[in-house]
Amino acid sequence: MRPFPAFIPGLKPPSFQRLPLRLQPCANIWRHLHPLTLFRFFFMVVCVPFSPRPERFPRCRRVSEGKTVGPNIRCSMAPGKSIRIYLADGSVTGIRHGEIVNWTGQAIACPRTRFQELREWAEAKRPGIYFLFGQNEETGQDSVYVGEAEVVFDRLCSHISGKEFWTELVAFTSKDDNLTKAHVRYLESRLIALANQAGRYVIENSVSPQLPSLPRADRDAMEEFIGGIQTLLGVLGHRVLEPLVDRIPTCSAVASSTGLSPAIKPDSEHLPGQATTPAPSPIFQLRVSNLFASAVRTDEGVVVLANSEAASTAQGSLSPGYRAFRERLISMGVLIENGAKLQFSRDQLFRSPSQAAAIVAGYTINGRDNWKTPDGMSFANYENQMATR
Repeated sequence: MRPFPAFIPGLKPPSFQRLPLRLQPCANIWRHLHPLTLFRFFFMVVCVPFSPRPERFPRCRRVSEGKTVGPNIRCSMAPGKSIRIYLADGSVTGIRHGEIVNWTGQAIACPRTRFQELREWAEAKRPGIYFLFGQNEETGQDSVYVGEAEVVFDRLCSHISGKEFWTELVAFTSKDDNLTKAHVRYLESRLIALANQAGRYVIENSVSPQLPSLPRADRDAMEEFIGGIQTLLGVLGHRVLEPLVDRIPTCSAVASSTGLSPAIKPDSEHLPGQATTPAPSPIFQLRVSNLFASAVRTDEGVVVLANSEAASTAQGSLSPGYRAFRERLISMGVLIENGAKLQFSRDQLFRSPSQAAAIVAGYTINGRDNWKTPDGMSFANYENQMATR
C-alpha cells in the first residue's frame, strides 16, 4: 500500500515527532491508512451512534409492528393475507370452499337448498364449528346460530328440521385433523361471546356455553384459529364477529384489570368487559336542538356511538324512509327513552353522515356540514383533507 501523502497531493503527513515512544507504532499505522478507511472509521464511531433509532424515537417504528403510536390509538397496518375461494360449480351462490394460505383451517359455505350436496364433502365430516345465518322471524334482523360437532355434517342434518330461520351455513374444520372435541367446544364458547360483543346479529343460541379449560398452548392455538375464522367469515359476506368500531383498552381499564398504574398501557389485545375507546377515526360531534351525539367514520359508513342523544319525536320534514328506519330502531331497542330525549343503547351503523344526523335530529339535515370534530372541522372538510394527502 502506498503511503498516505501519495493519495492526497499537496497534503503533508502529520508530525508525530513529539509523540511518546509507546505511541510511535500507532503513528506508523496512521501514515499508511487509506482515506476511505479513515472515512469509514469516522462514520462508524461518530455518525452511527447519533443516528435515529426506533427505541429512541417511538414514532419512527414501523407501523406493521402494531405498536401504540398515540393515546388509545393503535396502528391498523397488518400483514396481508392470501385467500383462495373454490366455487364447486362455478356459481357464487353455490357451495364455496375457502382457505387462507398457511392456515390450517378451512371453510365451507353452503346454501340451505343445496345442503345434501355436502354429503360428498369429506371436509364437512370432521370435528368443527358452524354458523347458521338467516333472519330473525320477529324483528327481521340478521340472526345467527353458532354450534359445534364432532362430525359437522351429522349435526347439520338435525338442523334441517329443527331450525327454520337459516338460509345459509358456514362450517369450519381443520385440514390436519388436529381439532378435538375440547377444541371445538372452546371455539363455540368464544365465538358466541365475540358475536354478542360485536352486536351485529341476533344470536339464536338460547344459552352461552361455559368456556372449557385448555392447556395454555392449545388455548393460544385456538385464539389464532379464531382469527382465521373471523377473516374468512368477512370474506364470505358475514361480519358477525367484526365490531362496528375497533376499540383498545383505556388506562383506567388496564389499571383495574391488571393492578398496574393508569399510566402503563401493556401492548396486548383487550379482554372482554374492559372499558374501551374508539380508534382510529376522530370523534365527530353533532350539537343540534339541545341534543348531543358522537360518531366515528369507518370503512362501512358512520357509526353513532352508544349513549348519544336523539330527538324523542320526528318532525314532518323527515323523509318516509328515514322515519321508518327510526321507528325500526326504536322497536329493536337501539333507541330507548331517557327522560325527554331518546338515547342510543349501543353503537349503530349508518350508511351516510346525513342519514345519521337525520335520525338523531328527527328532521332532514346535512350531516356532512353538521358533524364536526372537537376542533370545529366538518365531516366534509375532513374527508377532503384525507383525500388530498
